[in-house]
Amino acid sequence: VTALVLPAGNVTSAEAAASTQQGTVRWWLLECGLEEPQFDELLPAGDSAPEAAVADAADDLDSASIVIAADAVAGRRLDTALLATFIGCPLVIVPE
Repeated sequence: VTALVLPAGNVTSAEAAASTQQGTVRWWLLECGLEEPQFDELLPAGDSAPEAAVADAADDLDSASIVIAADAVAGRRLDTALLATFIGCPLVIVPE
C-alpha cells in the first residue's frame, strides 16, 4: 500500500502539514491492520498539481484503489471531480 501525502497550499506550513498528514496516514493504515513494512508514503513535488500527482502515482504503481483523506477535499487542496477523470480505479474518501 502506498499513501500519497499532498503538499499544503501555504509553502511556509508545507513541512508541518506533510508531517501531520503522514502521521494521520500511518495511523489509518496501522488501524487497518497493516504493519510499517507493508506501506509507504509518497510526497510529490510542490510544484505539481495534486490531481496530476495522485493520478501519476496511481498509474505508475498500478493501484487498485486510491484513498484520500477528507481533509484534502474539504480544504480544497484536491479537486476529486477532476481527479476522477484521470484515474482508472475506485476513489475512496475517508474521514480524518
